[in-house]
Amino acid sequence: MLTLLPLVLTLPFSYYLLTSRPSIKLLSLLSITSLLSTSYTMWFIPVSPNRAPLSLFKTKRPAKPAFLPIEDNGPIEQALPYLNLGICALLCLAAAGLKGKKSQAWPEEFWVFLLLPTVMLGMVWVGKKWMTDVQQGIGELQGMRYGYKGA
Repeated sequence: MLTLLPLVLTLPFSYYLLTSRPSIKLLSLLSITSLLSTSYTMWFIPVSPNRAPLSLFKTKRPAKPAFLPIEDNGPIEQALPYLNLGICALLCLAAAGLKGKKSQAWPEEFWVFLLLPTVMLGMVWVGKKWMTDVQQGIGELQGMRYGYKGA
């Protein structure tokens, strides 16, 4: 659900992208980019109990098996959450600038739409944090399991 909801929210921005003036198209394109990267983050970047989704501090990760040649800490995994956070900050600044503006050039209440990518990023970050906590708790419970059978 946290992967599909950002994809559904791209629909109103797609409408503005196709039917509006250039400044609205730019903000719509930034919003679509943010929502797509949020969806990508939710679906493809794995949840690790050793690292928070937007962690500023490096933590040790378990060694990957030799048969998996994929780089686990690639540039997309490292930079995408921060770039998305930057886009959301720009969209929040644009929303704050448009909030009091009454004009024919801007659709009424368009500033509310500009806050949706930030809300979605927050929801995905909280969801990934909860999933990390649940996985960590399950791992601790697995370690406490009694290994012998019988009464």
